[in-house]
Amino acid sequence: MKKLIITAAIVASIGGLAACGSHPVTAAAPAPTVTKTVIATPTPTVTKTVVPVPIKTVYVAPAAQAVPALTDCGNNGSAEVYAGADTSCPFALNVAEAYSLDAGFTNTFNVYSPVTGLSYIMTCTVADNPIVCTGGNSALVELNT
Repeated sequence: MKKLIITAAIVASIGGLAACGSHPVTAAAPAPTVTKTVIATPTPTVTKTVVPVPIKTVYVAPAAQAVPALTDCGNNGSAEVYAGADTSCPFALNVAEAYSLDAGFTNTFNVYSPVTGLSYIMTCTVADNPIVCTGGNSALVELNT
């Protein structure tokens, strides 16, 4: 109801002004309604391509087998005698003596070691020069004839 009363009061005021006479009064047209359409801009899509770093495989060649160091034990009269890392010269000289005594009969010998006080079975391979004898506890003897 208040709205009607206010509207009636405005119309009465306009009508009273019109009755004053000197200037005709016209009611102003209502302001036009302006409609603005706003279209939201979509958020841009950002695509990031991640390329994994390739794994590098590095191949390292195995270390070359170390050639066992040989000790020159001298000459027993028939060959130069060399002892491997785990072999004493007195034992190597006994192997050389056993080989020279039994050469041609057998390539396997029971040889005494003055260092350990024990006897060991040694087998000599005669392929060419040097003659290689192995056995015992990792014993190695080379005979260069």
